[in-house]
Amino acid sequence: MSKIAIIGSGIAGLVAARISKLQGHHVTLFEKQASPGMGAHGFDLQIDGHQILGDLPSRMFNRELWPNVTELYDELNIEYETVSASQRFFDRASGRSFSFALPLDWKAKLNAAIGAQSPPMLSSLSRLQQQAAKDLANGIVAGTFSDYLRQHGFGDEFLREFLFPALSATVCTCSDQAIGNYPASILLDAMQKIASRDGLWRVSNGSSAVVASLIQSVDELRCSTNVTSVIEDTGAVNVSFEGVDQIFDRVIVATQANHVANLCPNLPDSIQTVMGGFEYEDVSVIVHTDQQFMPEHERNWSVFNFETSHSGSMCTVWLNRFHTQWPPVSPIFQTIKPFENPSLGSIICSANLQRPVVTSSSQELWQSLTEINQRESQIKFCGSYAVPGIPLLESAVVSAQQVTR
Repeated sequence: MSKIAIIGSGIAGLVAARISKLQGHHVTLFEKQASPGMGAHGFDLQIDGHQILGDLPSRMFNRELWPNVTELYDELNIEYETVSASQRFFDRASGRSFSFALPLDWKAKLNAAIGAQSPPMLSSLSRLQQQAAKDLANGIVAGTFSDYLRQHGFGDEFLREFLFPALSATVCTCSDQAIGNYPASILLDAMQKIASRDGLWRVSNGSSAVVASLIQSVDELRCSTNVTSVIEDTGAVNVSFEGVDQIFDRVIVATQANHVANLCPNLPDSIQTVMGGFEYEDVSVIVHTDQQFMPEHERNWSVFNFETSHSGSMCTVWLNRFHTQWPPVSPIFQTIKPFENPSLGSIICSANLQRPVVTSSSQELWQSLTEINQRESQIKFCGSYAVPGIPLLESAVVSAQQVTR
């Protein structure tokens, strides 16, 4: 039985632990937070006489774009349910607003959306989906997302007030500028899959249910533990933490790529350069009760409420409608990339997250990382940043599967 150490307990680390245990190894999991990382920012709140649980950030998935996550949840008997996709967009500069609710089969609605009677935003989205489907099939998509959209004549109003906010504040969780710099093929392919008749889903009992199931694979859980170094020497790996050195047969580093340089100081410069090449953005997420972040009249509230300006976009999720199992309590919201802070006394919890972003150099970095993980070494790397595509739970699961083969 080999001794495996896993550094980091996001879903990549948890899945790597599960697979390693199934392979017969002894698994030690290190996490610097007080609780496993995938659920570290969740909240447990007493309000209006009820106890409610929630994730920060709120997590959704589509079974076509997240096939490995879906298979994992099914294997673990994790219950999940559909998410209402009602959305409202409001632009501060122009005062324009646009609302719609996507049905489960919203691809059919998009296919019928071109016409004089269709809302302009939905008509443009339909045209983009149909154009992208043809170009992807013919293999002629190149350049950045912004390049592609300009090439096909999509206007600023559609991009700034609808498309970029919808992608940047939910699926990709990054700045609108980062969305424009994405390779077009990655986002267009993802949009085709999200437009399937399958719709959006969420885990019924939140990330804590996933963590509770996966953590059973861990023989030794060390939370609130700061690993200071991971150094390979003569076929084994020394992990240092809190003045203690412990030897493992293999170590899987499931942290962010930009943490690797400090964590693994003895790696060759070429590997440090690759890991340092992955880019991240800071993203603020706040759970609060400030209704100023919502439309003036509750009848206009949607599950997802986007607000745009010339400086970017934010999204406020009406959590009472997102979490269908919650009891009837006062309105609670989660705002992603807020323009300003909610009022004093309204904030329940908050987190400043770092999200990996994808650029024109990502493909080369992914190839280099594959070669790094295939080299003769007892240190491997995985995480949502580590495989081609949008950095999602799906990519984290796939990367964990790859390094544990």
